[in-house]
Amino acid sequence: MLIPVIVGGSGNDCRVGGQREGWQCASLHFEAPDVERFPCLALAYCALKAGGTLPAAMNAANEVAVGAFIDGRIRMTEIPIVIEKVMKGHETRPVTNLEVVLETDKAARASAHSIIEMLDAEDRRQESGVRSQESELKSTM
Repeated sequence: MLIPVIVGGSGNDCRVGGQREGWQCASLHFEAPDVERFPCLALAYCALKAGGTLPAAMNAANEVAVGAFIDGRIRMTEIPIVIEKVMKGHETRPVTNLEVVLETDKAARASAHSIIEMLDAEDRRQESGVRSQESELKSTM
C-alpha cells in the first residue's frame, strides 16, 4: 500500500531508480484531519481509543449505513447518525476471541438496520406530511 500512496501523492515527480536506489519522490505533507467536516472519522477515533469490541461495532454500523445510503434509504448525512447511535447503544467488552468479534458484528448490524428503519419511516412520514400540505394548498386555490 505504501507504493500506491507514494506514487499517487507525488504527481509526475516520482521515478524508479535502480535496485539499490529504490523510489525517489517528492516529500509528502499531511494536514490534521477535519473531524467536523468528516464526523465518521471522529467516531472512528473514539472507537479506537475505547478499544475492545467498539471498533468492530463501529465498522459493522458503518458498512450497513453506507449500504443503506447506496440503496437510497438514508441520506449521506445520516451515516454518522446511524454509526453514533449504534456505538452509544453498544456495551464494549474485551476481545477475548473471534467469537466475541463476530457476535459484536452481528448485533451491531442488527442495531444499525433497526435505526435505519426508524430513519426511513421518519423520512416517509415527513414526506407524506409535505405532500399533504401541498394537497391542502392546491385545494384552497
